[in-house]
This record gives sequence, C-alpha cells and structure tokens, in this order.
Amino acid sequence: MPEAKSTKPFFTFTRGIITEANPLTYPEQASIDEANFVLNNDGSRYRRLGMDYETSYTLSSTISESYFSDLATSSHVWTNVGNDGDLIFTVAQTGQTVHFYDGTKASVSDNKKSFTIDLNTYKAPNAVNIGGNPIDVASANGKLFIVSQDIEPIYVEYNSTTDSITVTQITIQIRDFEGLDDGLAIDERPTTLSTEHNYNLLNQGWLAANITSTFTSKSEYPSNADIQHLGKDSNDDYSADQMYKNFFGNTPASQGHYILDAFSKDRNTASGLTGITTVVEDGRPSTVAFMAGRVFYAGIDSNVTSGETNGGNLYYSQVLEGAGKEGLCYQSADPSAEDINDLLATDGGIIRIPDSGTIKKIIRISNSIVVFSSNGVWEVSGNGEDGFSATSQEVNNISEVGVASASSVIHVEGSVFFWSDGGIYIASPSEVTGRLNATNITENTIQSLYNEISPVSKEYAVSSYDKASKQVSWLFNGDSTYDGESYRYKFNKELIFDLTLKAFYVHTISSLDTLSPYVAGYFSTPALFQTTVDHDVLANGVSVEANAVQVVVPLPNPARGGISTKYLTVVPQSGGTNSKITYSQYNNTGFMDWYTNDSTGVTYLSYLITGYDLFGDLMRVKQAPYLSMHFNRTEDGYSVLTGQTMQYDNPSSCLVQIRWDWSDSTASGKWGTAFQAYKLHRLYVPNNAADTFDYGHAVVTTKNKVRGSGKALSIYMYSEEGKDMQLLGWGMKVHGRSSV
Repeated sequence: MPEAKSTKPFFTFTRGIITEANPLTYPEQASIDEANFVLNNDGSRYRRLGMDYETSYTLSSTISESYFSDLATSSHVWTNVGNDGDLIFTVAQTGQTVHFYDGTKASVSDNKKSFTIDLNTYKAPNAVNIGGNPIDVASANGKLFIVSQDIEPIYVEYNSTTDSITVTQITIQIRDFEGLDDGLAIDERPTTLSTEHNYNLLNQGWLAANITSTFTSKSEYPSNADIQHLGKDSNDDYSADQMYKNFFGNTPASQGHYILDAFSKDRNTASGLTGITTVVEDGRPSTVAFMAGRVFYAGIDSNVTSGETNGGNLYYSQVLEGAGKEGLCYQSADPSAEDINDLLATDGGIIRIPDSGTIKKIIRISNSIVVFSSNGVWEVSGNGEDGFSATSQEVNNISEVGVASASSVIHVEGSVFFWSDGGIYIASPSEVTGRLNATNITENTIQSLYNEISPVSKEYAVSSYDKASKQVSWLFNGDSTYDGESYRYKFNKELIFDLTLKAFYVHTISSLDTLSPYVAGYFSTPALFQTTVDHDVLANGVSVEANAVQVVVPLPNPARGGISTKYLTVVPQSGGTNSKITYSQYNNTGFMDWYTNDSTGVTYLSYLITGYDLFGDLMRVKQAPYLSMHFNRTEDGYSVLTGQTMQYDNPSSCLVQIRWDWSDSTASGKWGTAFQAYKLHRLYVPNNAADTFDYGHAVVTTKNKVRGSGKALSIYMYSEEGKDMQLLGWGMKVHGRSSV
C-alpha cells in the first residue's frame, strides 16, 4: 500500500524549555528538557563555555571560612563613583567585610582596592549577627548608600586623588507625629497634668509657661485639640481667656515639634521631661533606593509591638540639595509653628503601607519606587505630572502575590522581574494607565520546573541582567537536600530568561569536590565587557601571516552568554578552614568547569530533548529513515600531539538518540542507539601545525540513518567531553503508513 510522505525542516529552536504542554500538542521550537546550552536569537544552540576564573584573575587574601558557611555573601555595582560617569566599582560582601574592585577593568579580581569596610564598625546597638544578612546598595550623587538589617545605614564617598574612601553613618530622623497615649479624649481638658499629656502639648508647640498659665486661669490644662497661637490677644500675648473663645471641636492639633531618631525615640531628651520610656527598634533598613533626588529606606524586621511597628514603613529623605540630608526623613518646617509650617515638595517623610507586613525590597522603576513584601507588591509614585514629592505621592497595590526572595528582584528596562512562591512574575507598565501590572511568566512555560525548586532555594536566589544579550538570569541552589542552614549563597544552577525570545533555559554549574570553587553572586557591569574569540585575518581569502605566524584578531563572541556578567566566586583552601574570593565567567573553551583551579577541572553534559513531534498526524505510525543535521564548523586549525600525529583545534561533536512514542526509558524498547551526527565529509590534510583549516564550508551537514517507528518522535542530543557543539537546525523525511 502507498505511504504518506513528507519532509519537515527545523531551522530555529527559539522557545527554550516548555514543561507546561500536552504531549499531543507540544509546541514546536521548544525542548522538553535541556541544560548547558546557550539559546541564540537566530534560533541556533551553542554549548555553553566552562565556568572558570576570569582571565588574569587574582585570589583575594585568606578569609575565615565562617564568613561563607554562616554569613552572607553578595555582589553589587557602584556606578558614577565620585561623580565620575566612567568609573564603576564592583562591591563584594563577605560576611561583615565589604570589598571594592575597579569594575572598568577587563579583569575585576586583579583590580581589587586596598580599602574595605568593616560592617561591625556600624553595628546597630542590639544586633548580634553582623554580616549574617546581605547588604543592599544604591548609587546616588557619586556616593554609595549601604544598608543591612544589623547595621546603621551608611554612605561611602571615594577620593580619586588619594584612592581612598570615607564612610559616614546615617541617623534616620523623623518628626514625632505620633505623640504618646495619654488616656485622654482629644478635646478633654484635664485637671492634672500627666507626663504623657505634658509631652503631647509640648510636641504640639505649646510653651511650658503657657501650659501653666492656662491651669492657673482655668484650673485645667489645654486639651490635645487646643492650639496655642490662637490664644494670643491684641498685644500678641498668650491669654487663656482668648484661647477659650475658640471652638476647636475634637480635631487634634498639629503635632511634630520634636525631631526624633527613628529607631531610638528618646522623648525625654527631646522634651526635657523624665519618665518616658524610650522606644527602641532593633531592626534597621535592609533595602535602599534613590529617586527624585532623595534616598528611600525600608525593610525593617521590626521588633516593636507598641503600635509603632516599622516593618511597613518607607522612609524618604529630604531632597539632597546640600550635605547632611541623607537621613532627614521629615518636614523641614515645624508643623506646630504659627507662621511657617507648610509642607514643602522637597521635604522628607514616611509612607506607611500597613498591609505590606515587613518590606523585603524596594527598587526604582522610572518615576516610581516599587515595594516588595511577602504580602504583595506596591507602586509608590507621584500623583501628578511633576512626579514624586512630599506633597505629591500615591500608593497603588499592583499585585497580591508577594516576593519569595529580595535578591531575585531585578530592574530590566522599565519592568521588574521577581520570584514568588508560585512563579516568576514581571511587572510592566500598562499601555493604558502607565501603572505597573504583574504577570506570571512561568505559568504556561516552566511552572513544573519552577515548582521543583525548594522554598529555601527560592528565598536565597539572586538575579542579574545582561544588557548586551538582553537576558535576565537567576542563580540558585538546585540540590534536592538543600535546607539553607549553611552556605545560603552557594549556587550551582542558573535559570536564564531571554527577553527577545521570551524563552527560558538552564545551566548547571559543576563541582570538583568538597573544596570546589563555587559561585556566590553576580556582577553585571554596564561597561559590557565581551567574551572574545580569535579569528584569522584573511586578505582575498589568503591567510595573513607575520613572521610565519597566522595573524589573528579578537572579535566579540556574543553567542556564549555572560557577555558582561561575572560571578563572585568563593575558593575554599586546603583543609577547608579558610577561603578566598575571586570572579569567574563562562570562558573555558575546553568545556570544563573550574579547570584553572587544579588544571583538570570537571566535565559537564550539554543536552536537549526536543518536544514530541506528530508530524501533523496523531493516528498514523511513522518512520523517519533519515535525519539531516546542520552545524557551524568549529575546527579552525591543528595541534601537534606526538610525532606526525595531529589533532583538530576546537573540534565539535553531537551525539543523537531517537526516542519514539513518548517513551521515557529504555524499558519501552523505543529508544534507539546513539550515533555521532557531527562528521566532516572529507579528510583534510594540513600543511603543518599552523594550517588555518581552509575546509571550504562554514556549515557541516550530515545525513544520518534513523531506525524505529512510532506515532510521535523526540530527539535527545548531547555533547561529548571536551568538544563544542553549535547546532543550527535539522530536517527529517517522514514516511507515514497509509492505514491508521
């Protein structure tokens, strides 16, 4: 009987991993599973390079192992250092120590600065775990603002002349708009003066003498509604009789005469009274941002339970028009003053978001501060065209889905990505309102894969954005037994989302042994340093040589990932009691992770499993007798091994296994025998070891015999140790039986 025949080409592979698909309707251009490939915009797939120390790397001095097992590590960027727009510093935290590197150099670790910051110097009074929590930073006006849960906020200034830094501690101050609970009704005029009510009157602008004269005249004290300056007579002197002519109702008088330390509200010192309990907050801001010329602070793990809890507070400073305003989170004019008491647009203050619980992260997006907590996400912005100010502000809840990891939050070209317990979300501006809307981007793509990540791994995941490749990535610990009790920032997996293709893929970073280097954070520089590959220089198709040596030129290699991204790396030392740090990147062309560490490294597998293809027919059994595959040719020269034996430089390989009928193991009898799909068609004989391998074809195409049959077909492609793979596409000729 005749057979139905067709051919099907696969020129692109741009959808990445898709786990949320029906096996009968699996989307094209997607994989069921994969690891350690780079997904390129043109649809090709390149094997990732090995993770290894950066070129010209330097290891830091020895650091106690406890910094890494028990304390936090984090990596950040300080831009516009010292108001030099071309100067960038990499900022690395190891426990209580903050290190600085010149981020404008190709080798970050080789350009470590001599100065560091000991966070213990700025310890909050009741903190016990300095360096146990990560720092957060914000660059502004040439300065670097640093906060962490256990330290007082600080800012850092750099002096390029002396190559040194100055660190200044910030005291966040606020006006006392709360006062004290004096047990009185707002309009109640008591006959005895408690310390609490006395404080409230003083905080409302009353002079002590006028409080006393009121009692002398009326045998009662002013209420919390009475306003002192409305009791002035024609001589501008205070008179209780004159004040009593006014009807104040039960509207509270303006408070805020006193300015207090936000985290140690010492009302005794402020007022001169005694007996008032100082309200102490042990927590400190753990997240910081800069917008509208002012600093924003939030993220206090508040211990106060007296109605003054600070977990949902967003503090903002006065506009930094001069020095010393970094911590002035209050109205400059006295609200209780008779004449000048107006709130100015440049003033500081507090925005309270009571539904938020403890804020985990704040980040600037355009003209808004986006606030993340475990209870949801809020957008804080201005309510007019002039943007945010003390007199123009608006708070909108944009998502009831909270954030699982503060460090997973990443600003990407006007939008923000974040990890929640139930998926990865992107908050982007609405085309209609301009306000942010949050959307789950894993729900229909990799939700099953995301759900397999443990809650602890999600909590400590960290993010980065590579502007050159337009890829967002997150590091996390993918071990099934990981509980976060120690080495919270020890990462072995990376999830990448390509903004152009709207596709996910995964890297798995190998480990040598118990003393293996490991990745502990990101550094993505705006300078966009690129991985390069040497290319032969040709003139009219003929190699250009100098002194009998091929002339080469380094050209950008954007297809290998991590173009501007480097990875903070912890390097345990012999004995396991101490470590050092450096920076690494995907750069090992031998396809080994950590080769530099011991000159052997560890190999890793690059693989992908294509989605199930029915070739347009669910009912028929098919055969695909031939598989045509297309690769970039990578061989570009020869290396002499022994005698006359020579080996290709930069060889490629692609091992292929055919899988029929949705089979998931060899027990099905539907898995074929693996075969080599990358084969050069002819033997190329070089002139010598310097031969440029003028093969004549840039693309290697092979025709491969395929055995077996079934209704659906999937292809497992995987790498060979030490060899490249640059997959361009493939095609199949399919025979379907005429009968169903």
